[in-house]
Amino acid sequence: MISEKDMKSFAELPSLKCLDLTTNNISVIETAFFTSLEKLSSLHLSKNNISELEGGLFTSLSTLKGLNLGNNMISIIRNRTFSSLAILEQLHLDNNNISVLEVGAFADCSFSQFRALCSGEGFCEAYELHVTCSL
Repeated sequence: MISEKDMKSFAELPSLKCLDLTTNNISVIETAFFTSLEKLSSLHLSKNNISELEGGLFTSLSTLKGLNLGNNMISIIRNRTFSSLAILEQLHLDNNNISVLEVGAFADCSFSQFRALCSGEGFCEAYELHVTCSL
């Protein structure tokens, strides 16, 4: 298991391209965790205990192509959470309880493939979309 203190040590790895933090009991993600990971192209945060995604959380990850947030407890996605992810190709949000998706959560982003499965109270069903966002 990786602690929040351990996550701060990734700041010392600016050339890191893939980071897999699957099944690490992570509940809080701070923007500062990712600020120096300028070359990161793939981030896996599935099977943790993340419940909320703050605005601007992934802003410094402009080279990110794949983001897996599936199998968490995400219920809130804030405005501009995914902003600046201009080359993101895949975003996985399956098996969460998304009940609040703030306007502008996907501002200034472009996805070639977007997959989501929200399992909370029938809020939405599985779908695959090919979209370009500029909200």
